[in-house]
Amino acid sequence: MGLLDVVLGKLGGAAGGGPQSQQSENPLGALVKGLAGGGAGQGAGVLAAVMSMIQGHGGLGAVLDMFRQKGLAKEADSWVGTGANAAVGSDQVEQVFGGPALSGLAS
Repeated sequence: MGLLDVVLGKLGGAAGGGPQSQQSENPLGALVKGLAGGGAGQGAGVLAAVMSMIQGHGGLGAVLDMFRQKGLAKEADSWVGTGANAAVGSDQVEQVFGGPALSGLAS
């Protein structure tokens, strides 16, 4: 599971009123579908919120450094390198960004 999957999973759980497992559609799939026209306003809003959060933390390079500082250098480096992206768990994302930041994004 990649970083975007974790963030979107948190968003999907908040929007759907329950955990991701109770949803009928993958949050990433819902975002892509939304950006393709099936609820584009909502999908674009989620994407804008995620981008705003990244910018609020100093941009993509700074966010990657945040992951590296929390012991997730291998994972962060895989996202910008060639090959498969390493997975991170929701607990790891929360460790990097903090619960309040993710809760704010989800709401």
